[in-house]
Amino acid sequence: MFNTKLATRIKKINIKVVEKKDTPLIRRVEPMFSFQLTDELAEGLGTKVKQIRSLLKAGDATKITLPFDAIGVHADVVNDDHKFRLVMKGTKAEAIASTEEDNDTPMIDISFYFLYDAESTISLIEALGKWVTVKFKRQQLQLAEDAA
Repeated sequence: MFNTKLATRIKKINIKVVEKKDTPLIRRVEPMFSFQLTDELAEGLGTKVKQIRSLLKAGDATKITLPFDAIGVHADVVNDDHKFRLVMKGTKAEAIASTEEDNDTPMIDISFYFLYDAESTISLIEALGKWVTVKFKRQQLQLAEDAA
């Protein structure tokens, strides 16, 4: 998954407002990316996702939700000729069995969040529903945590 260009569709975008007493208003943007859960992607996401992929392909499950909050990424998104970067933190992933007879590859929807930034949010909204190319890179902080 990391350092590889992946085709994905931006499935949806939620924008939440977090209001707390005596603090500035915080807007949180939550995009969801939809991927084909190929062998290579499952391998990149780890042993648990490989097992989930096997369950979905065998018909032993139709949908499995798992936490994805340990992942922090830089995502280089290319929409047509427009390229932009998002720095995001994962929240959850939903792996879904295929409903197509001629294609048994499951899908995985991965949700992330980042704090509102006008330029990034507008670029993301313009790409909503389209197939885009994304290259995820682990954040340096994430790499340090993995090494510890």
